Amino acid sequence: KDGKKLPPYKRSATVTAAAGSGKTALLVERVIRILCDTENPVEADKIAIMTFTRNAAEEFRRRMTDAVSAAARKDPNNGYLAEQLIRFRSAPISTISSFCLGIIREHTEAFGLPVGFSIIDEAKAAVLKANASDAAMEYFCSDSFDPKARDLLFKTFSFRDDTKLTETVGSLYNRISSLTDPYQWLDSCADAYSSPEKAE
Repeated sequence: KDGKKLPPYKRSATVTAAAGSGKTALLVERVIRILCDTENPVEADKIAIMTFTRNAAEEFRRRMTDAVSAAARKDPNNGYLAEQLIRFRSAPISTISSFCLGIIREHTEAFGLPVGFSIIDEAKAAVLKANASDAAMEYFCSDSFDPKARDLLFKTFSFRDDTKLTETVGSLYNRISSLTDPYQWLDSCADAYSSPEKAE
């Protein structure tokens, strides 16, 4: 009920539209109205804006800088707007992943990470995944692995080689990498197939 009394730019909103239809322009206008609200002012560097791509983040920052500059020129005696133009330079406008990475870097101790941690690039990650996969398959074919379980897996995926099994393990890794608690998910999957009754 209270939400209906608020101006449009103070309500939550979801905008779905085709590319080039003006979504960014709408968001820029929304932020400008928030900055220019003299009754409940919000400083520019306290607004977090997240996008899916770096290009979109850079484009939005450019448009916002132009819009804030234009608003400040219209009211040259408004020191608040001039201040927001300066503050806006340090506003967190980035991709979702970059924004989250920034939070992690500011609180490395809370996340149990070393201060100088870095994000591995895709090429190195692919090499490490391949090495880990090879090591796992060597263990799978060794005497240390349960022979009955190995025979069952071979019969399930292929009689000729381990290609399908390796691909499935890779797909499974990609799946659990996106989960908050991958071990819980794996346990639930194992439990679901622990008996014919549960599998049904």
